[in-house]
Amino acid sequence: MALSPSAARLGTAFYAATARDAAVGTPAGALAARAVAAAHDARARPGGGAVAAAAGRAADWEWTPPEGLTFALRGADAVAAAATPSGWVPPLGAEPSLPFRVFRTAKGKQLPVYVDYRNGGTRMLTILRRYRGADRELAEELCKVCDGRPVTVRPGRLEVKGNFKPEVLSWLLRLGF
Repeated sequence: MALSPSAARLGTAFYAATARDAAVGTPAGALAARAVAAAHDARARPGGGAVAAAAGRAADWEWTPPEGLTFALRGADAVAAAATPSGWVPPLGAEPSLPFRVFRTAKGKQLPVYVDYRNGGTRMLTILRRYRGADRELAEELCKVCDGRPVTVRPGRLEVKGNFKPEVLSWLLRLGF
């Protein structure tokens, strides 16, 4: 089967297979056509790939905090004003009255929030590292941010079942870390 000029330019078998499904009119044709358009759009942007696709999303700091948080948060406009064009936000300075601190990574100055995929990708854990202070109070606040999911306190890290990375990042940014 000959590839279309777009598929040849991208050089992906995925693009060719979904384009064939869309052209033939299979029951999944509409879905395949959308997948083709999304793949082409993501790779056609400068920088391409997932990074370019993520840049087109709404900013992570536009998250609405849940009711009942103990510590005051900064407004989303303060975080948005401090953001660089790449999306990185410098520390805004945490309140000295907070009983805990979260330190950024040494390389890249990123917030230490990670997602760990386990059991073949069927189980996700959100992990917060590099914190000091009252871990119980931090765990209680993190539980509120993560829709009431229980937080497991392990040596040097806090774990929450599920992928709550955008919510936790936004919460930490609005706390000033």
